[in-house]
Amino acid sequence: MTVEILIIVFLSASLHPFRDLLLKGLYSPDLCYFSISLMWVVFAIQHALVVGAPLTISLDYLPFIFGSAIGLFIYYYGTLLALKKGDLSVCYPIIRSSPVFIVFVGWAVLDHSYSWILLLGIAVVLTGVFLIQRGSAAQVKLVTQPVVLALALAAMAGAGIYSLVDSIAMQRTASLGTQPLHASTFLIWVYVALSVFFWLALLMTNRSLFPLSKQFGGLWKRHPWRLLGASAMSYASYVLILTAYEKGGNVAAVTSLRLWSIPLTIIMSSLFLKEDGFGRRLAASGVIVAGIMVIVWGG
Repeated sequence: MTVEILIIVFLSASLHPFRDLLLKGLYSPDLCYFSISLMWVVFAIQHALVVGAPLTISLDYLPFIFGSAIGLFIYYYGTLLALKKGDLSVCYPIIRSSPVFIVFVGWAVLDHSYSWILLLGIAVVLTGVFLIQRGSAAQVKLVTQPVVLALALAAMAGAGIYSLVDSIAMQRTASLGTQPLHASTFLIWVYVALSVFFWLALLMTNRSLFPLSKQFGGLWKRHPWRLLGASAMSYASYVLILTAYEKGGNVAAVTSLRLWSIPLTIIMSSLFLKEDGFGRRLAASGVIVAGIMVIVWGG
């Protein structure tokens, strides 16, 4: 992994805490996801127009588009439902363990090989993720909540699926015999499909007396700049990750390095939100940073 790819991934991860701060406390997370997904479509179209990328895409890329959109939907909706039904201390470490899914599928299905140094670094990073939640007030035994476990695992798998699909799409365009795939063109259609999935889910789950259009308008009327800012940061972060894949970044290493956002989130949560447990969480974040250093050292 080159220094250029490392910088790109760290820049991407550094945007996550700001996005999360903007979204924290907003009502109706599923409606927020739908709103942001629609804004991603707008940003992707504007991005394509600025760089001169095509707005249309070859039908050869349809499997990648739907694979990525399905993975994103499973990740976002699985996370939403898991956190509604279970405790953060249980769900969060599992959801953020997508590098395990990526390594397993890469080895078992895609015939990928991984160095022991990379696997060690991933293991250290994930150990830090679990340590962050250790000692939280809410302690739940997963065996007593199989639905919560299944949802958390589904969210983890969804993150792994879209990461694998995205990396394959950006690195194997030449094998399809078509023009090179630009990130903005790919994202236009991924986000269109994702927006449709979110809209269908909202139609099936809406229990409010108000129509969705009124709820959607009310959300934007109350928090336009927070939604716009979160959408812009999320889009920029995603483009950076696709760029890292395009330049040859290993998907397992990239998804592990993205967990750099966790120590940053902990620091910003303490500074701006005055959350408790800063010392313990910062120490656990040191384990994450150590794992990242192992991954970087291993190349």
